[in-house]
Amino acid sequence: MHRPVLVREVLSFWLARPDGAYVDMTFGGGGHSKALLELPGFAGTVIGIDRDRMPEGAALQSPRFSFYRGNFAEMPDRLALAGVARPSGILFDFGLSSEQLDDPSRGFSFQLEGPLDMRFDRGQELTAEKILNEYSEKALADVFFRYGEEPKAKSLARFLVKARQKKRITATGELRLLLVAFWRGPNPRRFLARIFQALRIEVNQELENIRRGLEASLPLLEPGGRLVAISYHSLEDRLVKDFFKRESKDCVCPPGLPECLCGHRASLKILTAKPVLASAKEKEENPRAGSAKLRAAQKL
Repeated sequence: MHRPVLVREVLSFWLARPDGAYVDMTFGGGGHSKALLELPGFAGTVIGIDRDRMPEGAALQSPRFSFYRGNFAEMPDRLALAGVARPSGILFDFGLSSEQLDDPSRGFSFQLEGPLDMRFDRGQELTAEKILNEYSEKALADVFFRYGEEPKAKSLARFLVKARQKKRITATGELRLLLVAFWRGPNPRRFLARIFQALRIEVNQELENIRRGLEASLPLLEPGGRLVAISYHSLEDRLVKDFFKRESKDCVCPPGLPECLCGHRASLKILTAKPVLASAKEKEENPRAGSAKLRAAQKL
């Protein structure tokens, strides 16, 4: 069962005013939306948007809730369908839901037997199987290095290209056995997690979508509206941190220029000087919360 992380913390930052419209941009299991709708005194509306609707989403029956399937780039269109011009808050929870991770048919977990799929949107053509079997050796190495921060990316890519020449790699179990055979250190779990993460990010173009989502959200928010983002690994968190930092400055010109040439003006006030982390109690009860980092900002 999926358990949303940092629920109390999310609500404290997400809620700008009790009668506003709020967007759950990575709806997943709908836990944060449900918590907001059940919050005493909340009289607003919630719009859930996701590329991959989960079963719990259908069960969230509230007249003040609506769901739209779509990606970050489609946010303005989905809000228009919902009749919302300027939301009071937008939430991004970038992690996988437990339902996605625990479904063998999705191929997200190295611990479960299933096809090498890893798509959030099952309508798209690119899968982890296509990447592993059809990318060039260099392209594979780039994926492992950029998205898995794997120091042995080149040798791993070479190893997998040789393996696929004998037999196409089609299942999570096959890939797991190959990765364990390549690994020379103790306990390969972190290595396996990094490589599966890298493939998932490439399949779904996650980092590019995060950039697009953050940039699209800013002009949509009403003045005083809140932008909240939960990240689960350093690549995601760095994007959020850098975006907030840039948009909270009046000038983003390279240092050393005698005068500002960019014309950039601050549009955000950062509300979290450091990322908000889960409590020790929550980490113990929900291991998924262990890597979660929450950052929030308010539109000026």
